[in-house]
Amino acid sequence: MRFGICCALSEAEDALAAGFDYVELSAQQLLENEADYTRLRPEVTNLFFPGAIKLFGSEKTPYLDYAREVIQGAHRVGVSVMVVGSGGSRRAPEGLVASEGTAQFARVAAELAEIAEPFGIQIAPESLNRSETNVGNDLSLLALSLRDLGVGYTADSYHVISEWVFDGNEPAAPLEHWRDQVPFLPTHVHFGDRARVDPAPGDPDVERFVARLKELGYDGRVSLECRRRDNQDLCAALQDLRTLFS
Repeated sequence: MRFGICCALSEAEDALAAGFDYVELSAQQLLENEADYTRLRPEVTNLFFPGAIKLFGSEKTPYLDYAREVIQGAHRVGVSVMVVGSGGSRRAPEGLVASEGTAQFARVAAELAEIAEPFGIQIAPESLNRSETNVGNDLSLLALSLRDLGVGYTADSYHVISEWVFDGNEPAAPLEHWRDQVPFLPTHVHFGDRARVDPAPGDPDVERFVARLKELGYDGRVSLECRRRDNQDLCAALQDLRTLFS
């Protein structure tokens, strides 16, 4: 497995020096900082669309020209996976049935994947939670909709846990819930606990998430996408991550 961290460009060198295998940086900032990105060679990007780009409804804006430009830029700096969260862009008009919103978002992802495929880049949308957007909050539904179109997905522990909590559940979700929400092998993984800090060994939420990934035989990249617990240093955060997956 390869362990990375989502971070700002200004933090990337420190993360690599601490021993992380790669950094995951913002696709939105790539074109403005391509020289730095080339030097750091991020393997993954997130924050695909800026909020001003809208994918649905009466405010829908052209998005494929931007997508082509940022995907080509990602190829130039060595990116392999582009996560698509972009909650503001994918927010749909009120009243749209959740399953139809997810289906529309999956079709957008398929368009992005078609552009990215010749460059050897995988598009991997992630589920978000209902405080961030109203489309694609059920990871299972999103993953299955994407698979129908030949697109992979990102399994994000924090967002799955958030939705579990929003539904009024206080205890950690059982392994069966993780089996439902992570129905097959993901393309990429984002990692954070229910407080969106780096998970500690012994946390049942994240241990069951890890157990599900192990059941599936996942051995790809895992990116911390969270604040650091108790202001611990990067080396300690990486060690905890390795311990959880050992």
